Amino acid sequence: MDFTGVTCVNCRLMEKKVFPDARVQAEFDKMVTVQLYTDRPNPDDEANKKLQNKLANNIALPTYVLVKPDGTVVDK
Repeated sequence: MDFTGVTCVNCRLMEKKVFPDARVQAEFDKMVTVQLYTDRPNPDDEANKKLQNKLANNIALPTYVLVKPDGTVVDK
């Protein structure tokens, strides 16, 4: 899970400089990736922020959490 924000400069930097790296892409190919926005004033983003806080114990952006299909957090 990629907890991100519309106004997050560091999120855009990761997307531009880190995510395209072949080594990162090779790891992404092993999983289902999702971007969950947390910084807009709407119910979906508020729910995403609550999920981020539950899984990662923070609301900082960007935050990345690996979760198994059963909901178990693998890494954050």
